Amino acid sequence: MRNSLNATEALRFAAWLSSKRTSQQVSPFSMANGPYRNSQLSDLGRWTGESISPDAAEDYAQAIAASHQAKLILSFPRIVEQYKYLEILAQSVRSFLGNGDSAAITLQMVSDRWHELTTRIGPRVQRDFLRRGEGF
Repeated sequence: MRNSLNATEALRFAAWLSSKRTSQQVSPFSMANGPYRNSQLSDLGRWTGESISPDAAEDYAQAIAASHQAKLILSFPRIVEQYKYLEILAQSVRSFLGNGDSAAITLQMVSDRWHELTTRIGPRVQRDFLRRGEGF
């Protein structure tokens, strides 16, 4: 937003999009978004649907609540097709929670799929885009 010609409007839009009311209406429809507010954890089914068991959904909610308590922050670099990387991660987490695959297998599948995506886009393209986006 800092390089935007309309920085003030961009900031207002980001605040509106992440607001409690709007995020509850928009976020559940993206495979790349998960609940990120404590107020969203009581209705986790909006994000998980029927894809995972209620027990797994409760574990998911507890993990999110624990990350809030620990003040953990997920930062994802601005790269080409960022949303596809997040979709791969979200699908893999859902599979892990629903199928009971091991964490090691799930992480390897994420790594393999991210590598395929990066290879398709081009590692140099990603590196150059990251450098520009992060001000390097």
